[in-house]
Amino acid sequence: MRDKNSISPGTADARARKSTGIRINGIELSNQDLHRELARNVEALSDLEIEIEKLRSENEQLQERCRTLAARLAESGDESTRPQATEHNASEELSTLREDNQRLATNNARLDKMLDKAGRERAGLLNMLPSGANGFATQRDGLWANQRVAVLVDVQNMYYSARKIYDSKVSFHKLLNTILRNRKLVRAIAYTVEKEGADQTKFYEALERTGFEIKSRDLIERSDGSRKGDWDMGIAIDAISLIERIDVLVLVTGDGDFVALVNMLKSRGVRVEVASFRESTADNLLAATDEHFSIDKRMLVD
Repeated sequence: MRDKNSISPGTADARARKSTGIRINGIELSNQDLHRELARNVEALSDLEIEIEKLRSENEQLQERCRTLAARLAESGDESTRPQATEHNASEELSTLREDNQRLATNNARLDKMLDKAGRERAGLLNMLPSGANGFATQRDGLWANQRVAVLVDVQNMYYSARKIYDSKVSFHKLLNTILRNRKLVRAIAYTVEKEGADQTKFYEALERTGFEIKSRDLIERSDGSRKGDWDMGIAIDAISLIERIDVLVLVTGDGDFVALVNMLKSRGVRVEVASFRESTADNLLAATDEHFSIDKRMLVD
């Protein structure tokens, strides 16, 4: 069966000859000044977000080193451990600790400015999308109509977040409609975990009616009593396998472990969006994503 997203060589050549513009995340932009400016701003915002993530990572390393140095200095002040640490070494470590704390303070000030700038850049991009008849699109959704989207849902993450924050459940039908915004759905996958004694048949049927493919695995109980049922690796593998077929990947999770995947996808030209409850979303994931959809009461089961 022919892939509905495939394009014959002749058609592709014809489109290439017809188009004189550029394509960013599935959006065709012609070479008018406004469109060029939009393209530059999209790229500038992406670069800024990468710098923010790098600065966050450096700050985490500095904080860890400061904690280690502080612990060593505390030990050196204890007479019972002093023979193992000379006064000279303690002085050097104190100097290093002060330098690291100063650098951390400088980085935090830079980070605040960069986050503020990123917010202004995002607002500026939205303002550049005209609503008048003379614009290249009358609606933001119209501009994105050709984007090919895949949606990957960490069901366990959503289940526990909705229960903890609202004592409710997510309506995946409402969520999918909100995420898509009339864009082209290539694939929607819900990753679930089977619990012994729990019948999830009706839930699965509802997901399938909505348009989700379901991937399920059993909850693993280790000998030490701990449990494992995450889909992190499976989600990452599926996301990477979809790179050539999509313009946008939407991760429905608040798990910060996906930051490396987000950055990798963005480096390959895929726009990455995250949908999650703001209260249970890792800050580093928010900083890495191109856009965040905040799940609220409107997307819960009635």
